[in-house]
Amino acid sequence: SRVVEVREEVGFFQAVRAQIIKASPPTARVDEYLNTAIKQLVDEAVQPDEVIDIFSEAGIGRPDISILSDEFLSTVKASPHQNLQMELLKKLLKLLLKKRLKLLRKKHLKLLLKKKISLKSNQSILYEL
Repeated sequence: SRVVEVREEVGFFQAVRAQIIKASPPTARVDEYLNTAIKQLVDEAVQPDEVIDIFSEAGIGRPDISILSDEFLSTVKASPHQNLQMELLKKLLKLLLKKRLKLLRKKHLKLLLKKKISLKSNQSILYEL
């Protein structure tokens, strides 16, 4: 898919960047210049052609952002306690983000654990032979 092609292009430019950095003298000015030049190359090489739904590409559901509807935002603007409502909204969003991150970390940890267990059981089978 297009995502894989773009990922490969970005990977290529990052590999080129790493080799240029290794071959360059370790001065901050040269490093800054190279980082800027390579960033420009990558930005020019990866041009957006179409809108990609990252949620569907990653295989996860779309987040519910109905709390941020136009109606809700207009009531916040009209409220005399606008700052209080905005702070509450920030806290709520941070809490929701923490929950999502915690869930993602659990899934990632579970996947790593399964891989490790599988690797260990395969090593144990090979060791027994």
